[in-house]
Amino acid sequence: AQYALLRPEFAELRKASLARRDGALARLLVFMGGGDAGNETCKALRGVALSGRTPATTDVVIGSSNPHRQQVERACAALPGARLHVQTERMAELMAAADCAVGAAGTTTWERCALGLPALVVALADNQIEIAQTIDAAGAHRFLGWGEQLTEADYARALDALDAPALAAMSRAGAQICDGLGAERVAARLAGAAGARARAGSGTHG
Repeated sequence: AQYALLRPEFAELRKASLARRDGALARLLVFMGGGDAGNETCKALRGVALSGRTPATTDVVIGSSNPHRQQVERACAALPGARLHVQTERMAELMAAADCAVGAAGTTTWERCALGLPALVVALADNQIEIAQTIDAAGAHRFLGWGEQLTEADYARALDALDAPALAAMSRAGAQICDGLGAERVAARLAGAAGARARAGSGTHG
């Protein structure tokens, strides 16, 4: 996770994001990946609506390739405080502003950890299971299971079960897993390896 290749804005927003985390749950971020073929987004939004802890603001992010955009738009219109973002370039900003996320396990996991963003996480593909279980065991998010096996009531119950201590603990655990500087570390390793090869080549011919 320390070598996760994140865009620089995640490291840039990390300090401010961590400083504002006090266990409140006023703003939620829902992001199930760019495609979301099974329309887990709408199911999660129905769960948010059922919850007794419906946040004042819910940012909903989908990709331009999402085949269920019209349904998501209707779900957002029906949920007070919901705002839809399509193919946004502001993911780091939205994550830093959110108090909790509902989303898929995958590369976004490292982005959430870098910003200390607590999350309720589902798996939408086989290659997400190990990540989801490992981060859950570390205490940085709560893994709800396979998305296709969940109902909106499951999402509502998971949201209702959150409290300030749990959110704060997830934030702290996530921040220890990834700091957003992985790209810099990889670049430094590559530069060091290239320098070593150059020095070795120079010595061979000198």
